[in-house]
Amino acid sequence: AEVTCVEYLSHIGGVGIDMEVSKAFQKILAKQGLKFKLDTKVIGAQKSGGNISVNVEGAKGGNN
Repeated sequence: AEVTCVEYLSHIGGVGIDMEVSKAFQKILAKQGLKFKLDTKVIGAQKSGGNISVNVEGAKGGNN
């Protein structure tokens, strides 16, 4: 399955996480095949069969 993590912040792990830990964690997950869209917000989603399509835009209102 293809998995893309959408994160509103500019890093994974949430507010307050150590940035070195966040970068290391993202690197580990990326090696396992996860993709990331940072600084991005979800504006909608649709389910079609076994797939889910998510509409996103830049967290600051731009396209991403």
